Amino acid sequence: MEHTIFLEECGICKECCKSIPVCLCDYRVIKAILSDIIPTEIIKKLRIIQINEEMLNYLAEIWWYFPNQNLLKLMTIEEDGFYYFLTIPRVQGGCPFLSEDEQEGCRFPQIKPFNCAIYPFYQVNGELKISPSCKYAKTKNIMEIKSSVNQIADNFAREFAKNQKHYFKDLKKIQEMYAIPKISYHTF
Repeated sequence: MEHTIFLEECGICKECCKSIPVCLCDYRVIKAILSDIIPTEIIKKLRIIQINEEMLNYLAEIWWYFPNQNLLKLMTIEEDGFYYFLTIPRVQGGCPFLSEDEQEGCRFPQIKPFNCAIYPFYQVNGELKISPSCKYAKTKNIMEIKSSVNQIADNFAREFAKNQKHYFKDLKKIQEMYAIPKISYHTF
């Protein structure tokens, strides 16, 4: 992305970074890996997931990637009936991008994945919701930030579509370089 866009930094507790859901990495993370910005010990914690077509819409909704359109379909291309994504999996101790100095937060704020960029707000079927566990979110009026979240989603959608083919090709390269394990998500 040309510039970093995400909601205000809260600076309160970083609890969301300590207990993350599966988080998909967009092309900016792949570029950062190929540019040696992200250390190998962090790269080795990442995983590649394989999702079939039937599962893609369902996962987009539960992983917050369906604000107005399925952002997962824009992120990469399909091969042999599957989509492949680089992920930050649920890991003990929190997000591997979190600085060891908890006061600093994310070590790579310029490449925050989509769901990190909009957290503690997320969208399900176009409806904006607030994480009930976030102290910061309770201090904000949801109507004040709805247009900001939509703007962030639109910016990510444009960026995903622009880098869709590069994402797929470079993800394969990274998988070979670092032997990142693959995980399959199958139909119900």
